Amino acid sequence: MHLRHQHPEPACDFQQPRLDQLGHPIFGSVSRLIRAANSAMRRGLHKIARERLRRARIKELQGLTDHQLLDIGVERSEIAATVEKVLERKVYPR
Repeated sequence: MHLRHQHPEPACDFQQPRLDQLGHPIFGSVSRLIRAANSAMRRGLHKIARERLRRARIKELQGLTDHQLLDIGVERSEIAATVEKVLERKVYPR
């Protein structure tokens, strides 16, 4: 079947106008408020996800025997600090 005219993907070429571009000053304030709330929500969700990952990694390492921990170079008392160091490296690559 051959179509005469093919449309581009509609989701790709539609951009929602920003509220501050609509002319009234209140729309700019509302737009900034929405962006700030969105940013705060993303930061909060990122912190929650990171904390859940940290706790899971600590629990996983605490389940290992002392001999297994020594094989990977970690003492039982250093588990939390080691996990924190590894997660810090993943979040902020240097």
